Amino acid sequence: MKEIILIRHAKSSWDNANLADHDRPLTEKGIHDGKLMAHVLHEKHLEPSLVLASDAIRSTHTLRLLFGRATCPTEIHSSLYLASKEHIESKIAILDNDLNRVAIVAHNPGLTDCILATGYEFEHLLSTGIALIQWDTDSWAECTFEQGKTALVLSPKEFK
Repeated sequence: MKEIILIRHAKSSWDNANLADHDRPLTEKGIHDGKLMAHVLHEKHLEPSLVLASDAIRSTHTLRLLFGRATCPTEIHSSLYLASKEHIESKIAILDNDLNRVAIVAHNPGLTDCILATGYEFEHLLSTGIALIQWDTDSWAECTFEQGKTALVLSPKEFK
């Protein structure tokens, strides 16, 4: 079985109009929610073997909050900044088949589009939201979201 944990970055600030979108930091709420969801991931035993993240400041900060103490390798990819469903699938297709669970920290609308493609019905992945997608296969090359199953979607609101 192959599993992807899709994670939307934590709540980011719009306070500084001079900052480029790519450079927006997290809000205090975002930091709090990131720490909360790190605990949830640990409690649900959802530790990945690899984490891929967008290079946006809000994504890399979310990555550190969620997996800062983890021993799994991390990779920062500029191409995951505002990536489409198709691009995310292309990243998944080339993963090493020795890995069974990989996390991706990125952005909407791409992440929501990935989840919707599995047939899961919801509005959108909230900030610091987490979705677990599963495939009954041993090959990442076979993993398209249309063939995947959304096993769970979690939001910080559920744990406050």
